Amino acid sequence: MPIVMQVRRSVIMLSVLLLGACAQCGAELSTSQRQLCEKSNRFNETVATGAAAGALLGALAGAMLDSNNRGRGALAGAAVGGVAGAGSGYYVATRNQQFANQQQALNERILAAQREAADFREMAQISDRLRVENEAKLASLDQRYRNQQITAATYRQSVATMRDDVTRLKRIADEAEKVSNQMRTDAAQTSDSNGANRLRSSASEIAEVRSQIVRNQIALEQALAAVPQG
Repeated sequence: MPIVMQVRRSVIMLSVLLLGACAQCGAELSTSQRQLCEKSNRFNETVATGAAAGALLGALAGAMLDSNNRGRGALAGAAVGGVAGAGSGYYVATRNQQFANQQQALNERILAAQREAADFREMAQISDRLRVENEAKLASLDQRYRNQQITAATYRQSVATMRDDVTRLKRIADEAEKVSNQMRTDAAQTSDSNGANRLRSSASEIAEVRSQIVRNQIALEQALAAVPQG
């Protein structure tokens, strides 16, 4: 099989796996849970774009290095490149473009940083509402369990979507840290002091709302730890 076809097949396989990881935001979720799910899915799709680009480069390199089995080399290279691309895909996807000059690139990067900050700020607000809703639901479930109106199994089943909330909040917090670190790196590399300060400002805002998201994540984890196990 020609190398191009092997590379294409490898990249398609990885892209399907990445996009397939996007969770379905079902009707059983509350409004806040659905909003968090949708935000997380839109984010995952953006990461998949970066991962696909990384997979393409990795597949080409892998196919060349493994001359005995170029298909195997392409698949291995795509997997490694895809992971690397996904790791930085969220912010890179908004800034990895070609511009006429450095000033235009910086201006676009600043706008992208501000959009990122606004998006994470919205996620933090959702996490606030989610914490309040889940704590109220847990209090109600706990009271019903103590009154022997529900079993421990029913209790655990009723909080399954909350555990998904914790997973999403962790993911968002991790990506917020990556994005803010990338902005600080970009700020340190530009000679435009005003542009650097604006990037640092967005990075600081993201770091601040990340702390808010982490607090809500930890509070929910602690509340879930009290759910009876048997």
